[in-house]
Amino acid sequence: MSAFNATGDVSSTSVLIAHFRALESTRDDALFEDPLASALVEASGLPVGQAKLEHVITSRVYESVAARTRYLDDRIEAAVSRGARQVVLPAAGLDTRAYRLGLPDGVAFFEVDLENVFAFKEPVLEQSNAKATGPRSVVPADLTGDWVKQLTAAGFDADVPTVWVLEGILMYLTDEQNDQILDELSAVSAPGSELLFVSFAPGMIAEEQTKELAGMATAAGIGFKSHVADPVAWVGARGWVIADQTTIKEFGATIGRDVPYDEAQFGPVTWLVHAIRAE
Repeated sequence: MSAFNATGDVSSTSVLIAHFRALESTRDDALFEDPLASALVEASGLPVGQAKLEHVITSRVYESVAARTRYLDDRIEAAVSRGARQVVLPAAGLDTRAYRLGLPDGVAFFEVDLENVFAFKEPVLEQSNAKATGPRSVVPADLTGDWVKQLTAAGFDADVPTVWVLEGILMYLTDEQNDQILDELSAVSAPGSELLFVSFAPGMIAEEQTKELAGMATAAGIGFKSHVADPVAWVGARGWVIADQTTIKEFGATIGRDVPYDEAQFGPVTWLVHAIRAE
């Protein structure tokens, strides 16, 4: 397969996150294994290589991605054990959970993202002879459009308990866009559904490394547009009850990883949140 223009056809951010998952998979103390990540990175043509993560910002993002991936993996598997039979990943990017998580037969995955993402991703998975663990549907859709209608057309069942995973998208959207997405998914969430999300917290405004990272993101043409001040209030207004709320730094400490956020001075920088749909 010829080199793919990551900066034009699939976001370089998605490729970089896949690169971090590939690097994590090679560690003796890996928090997870993602055997498809390296193939996706190689096919992108983005020159990330196997560079050492020496720059403080890059190292910090790597540890953050590794920790949040483990947090979400564990809670997806736990939600399925409690009866969820659908997993929906809005802004799925180059995610490969449909292939690497050990879920029971019959759990359906729905990946929602822009058409160009799947135009790149699907041939790579096919050439890698990747086999999903259960039914998997790709839903080409824009989250700022009528994506739930397209999700339903792909086979999503609003009467079935679902795990929603918002991993790396909220900070790139405005508060208004995030409210709309939460409203839309809440409207089609059966009782017992579970919501997992990662978002910036208030500490990101003043914490020095996050400010530096925000400047880099803005220079790259993407930028950070929002944070969640109070997860309890945000999801509670839409019928969700918080089951677990922590930060990436706090969670990293529980699994032996130091995520170098200065939360002692600036407060929570990045939330990891698990909520359950009220009966």
